Amino acid sequence: MRITVIRRDIGSLCGSASSLGALRWGHVHGPATSFREEAVELSAMEQLAEQVSGALQDEFTEVCLVGVSYYEQEGVGHVYRSDWATEKYEPEQVDAIVEDLRLEAIAFAAHEQRQEERLHATARVYDEMIDISIPLTEVTGVVVALDREGTYRTRDVVDLVERVAERANVSE
Repeated sequence: MRITVIRRDIGSLCGSASSLGALRWGHVHGPATSFREEAVELSAMEQLAEQVSGALQDEFTEVCLVGVSYYEQEGVGHVYRSDWATEKYEPEQVDAIVEDLRLEAIAFAAHEQRQEERLHATARVYDEMIDISIPLTEVTGVVVALDREGTYRTRDVVDLVERVAERANVSE
């Protein structure tokens, strides 16, 4: 699948979907200086994260979506950040947060084995936001960050991500 996206020449893109349409940024490789359009091949996880971001924005009309990221064996990526998140966090911070969640996901299989049932997600509740890590396979997953004061049910968010993953044939 070839899609035209807006990327920075080098490094990562930080912005919100409201300012430039569907914005994406990837791994941090160095300082970025300008925007350009390019045709790129999206990974299956990046495509899925884009679909999840769109579905969440459609489903939860209240402005409560803070960010959507993904992790895969090769690393992490991000497809959406709100203006609030862009102002609060540097790209390197977001990369580190999602990388930590990617590494934590390795232990999900052990948790499932001990509990004898599937682990659908883990959630972390902070002062202003909630992040939800949804593992899809042993090495892939989606991370959704939401405004803590938003009106939504965490289970509905997890179910929506899992439905999108099933349709995209990415889940286990």
